[in-house]
Amino acid sequence: LAAVFYRSSVGAYIESLQVEEYSYLIVLAPTAVYIIMDVLSRHGSLEKLSVVRVLALIGGVLTSAAVYTLSRVVVEHSLQLEVLSLALLASSILLVVYSGFEKPVIPLSIVLLTLALTPLPRRLIDSAARTLLHPTARIVAFITGAELVVERRFVELRVMDSSGVSRAFQIAPQCSGVVSLLS
Repeated sequence: LAAVFYRSSVGAYIESLQVEEYSYLIVLAPTAVYIIMDVLSRHGSLEKLSVVRVLALIGGVLTSAAVYTLSRVVVEHSLQLEVLSLALLASSILLVVYSGFEKPVIPLSIVLLTLALTPLPRRLIDSAARTLLHPTARIVAFITGAELVVERRFVELRVMDSSGVSRAFQIAPQCSGVVSLLS
């Protein structure tokens, strides 16, 4: 059933990994899967189902279905909501199948790691890039000794080359380091 609903979502997710803004997921996805599998093998145990665990699974599946339905309404963020729905479904199933955790932080960490696989909305990444642009430019100007020129529409670093000619390097929001920060 999940393969039917999430097939296009997984394909779109894999395609989004090729976009620079989501390249952090290339590192995060296999790392998170490895950590989850390691934590489950070390600290989790397979136990018989109880009524409480079945009710928890039903709650997780219903929440996942609600988020998936919301992804059909909020088209702008459909990929993020579909991946969030899949992450909620996966963590619900994992936490019902594996249990017996001695520390309550372990199930919480599994849920947070699966939720971290959800791509951030582009608008949020673009906003973070614009916010980090000026501090990044100031740091680069300080380190290199370049003159920082901040205008309304651009940020520029000016340096003298070896022949004494002033060269200007415009810094775009994409160069603010937000993708590196996410990775």
